[in-house]
Amino acid sequence: MVQKDPETGTESKQEDSFTSTLETFKTLFWGAFQMYGPEVADVVIENLPDESGKLTVINEHHFTEAVGYITFSVYTVLMVIVVLNMLIATLSNTFQRIVDNVDSEWVFGKTEDMQMTSLLLSSHAILKMLRLG
Repeated sequence: MVQKDPETGTESKQEDSFTSTLETFKTLFWGAFQMYGPEVADVVIENLPDESGKLTVINEHHFTEAVGYITFSVYTVLMVIVVLNMLIATLSNTFQRIVDNVDSEWVFGKTEDMQMTSLLLSSHAILKMLRLG
């Protein structure tokens, strides 16, 4: 929504961030990917003249802006906590799988060592036979 001041000709753009429930969910979803900054909660509405037409009534929306900032901040913090929790769960699962396979991994490593040792001994024996022969 764009508001144009007829006297000065300046335009003020209102973000569609928290104007409806759908826009709120959309803003919070893309906010998780850092596609929006905290300024999305700013509310811009034109100032209207009072009944006499002489004074201007200034429309201030501190409560609406505060709710927008709080909602955006809480959502961002919760997203960080959820992602951190997922990271911890993944690391824990990987560690548990390694611990469960520790015996077979040990046998596999020991078998590799024994194969390498037998290969070295046989190659040493072959070289010794070639030198003697």
